[in-house]
Amino acid sequence: MSTFSKILESFDGSDELAQAEREALDALAGLADAKRELFTKQINLLILDAGTGTNKTVPISSVLRTDGLSRAYSSSSAKDIGDVLKTALGGFIEGGVDNILDGIFSILTRTLEIFLGSTEGEELTKAEYFVYSTEFAIYRVDLMAWSRTVTAVSLKSKIEQSTAFSYVISNVDIERIKWIDFVAIYTLQLKNIESLTPEERAAAKQRMTDTWNFLKGPDVEAAALEAAPNFARVEAEYQIPLVSYR
Repeated sequence: MSTFSKILESFDGSDELAQAEREALDALAGLADAKRELFTKQINLLILDAGTGTNKTVPISSVLRTDGLSRAYSSSSAKDIGDVLKTALGGFIEGGVDNILDGIFSILTRTLEIFLGSTEGEELTKAEYFVYSTEFAIYRVDLMAWSRTVTAVSLKSKIEQSTAFSYVISNVDIERIKWIDFVAIYTLQLKNIESLTPEERAAAKQRMTDTWNFLKGPDVEAAALEAAPNFARVEAEYQIPLVSYR
């Protein structure tokens, strides 16, 4: 089970109120864990037929890793909640990183921090995927995240938040998608990462091209960035990475 409940100090002085808050957090933790398990099932169902029929996402050949996290916590300070989240997320990510996938986890961390920082006073769900290349492989990463933040008032205000997310890392099946489509999809994904400089985008596209050619082998005509993708057609036919589909 990937459920982690963190009940911060400063419960209301009343034993009855403290017990009620603990029970509320237990309920939130259970809800978060149920969400995490549901997300894992939904992602695995989604990627089964990726690239076929109405599922116009980048196709995969195999699933490499599935994991997730759920958490519930309470505090009288919104800042405390942010600190707990940062610690929990950092420990979780660091526990799963190896040298090959650290770039993937960097994107996951940034995406989750932005999402979880935008849910004050509401309930939000996010679902998106992205593609990522290393020197020897091209990956697809699917992410579903949920967060609910509420303010409860008893003797003093308390902020309660529950969070859950799941991700699946897969190999992209480059035999089931054309280079002209894939490079357009990847270019549009890079445009959605606003923090990248033009030089970083160019370097990322070149690395993706080099990896694609490595995987295709020397007997296949090498892909080139000089090709002119039809972005309008690709946006109409594919679910573009880093664009939420929920």
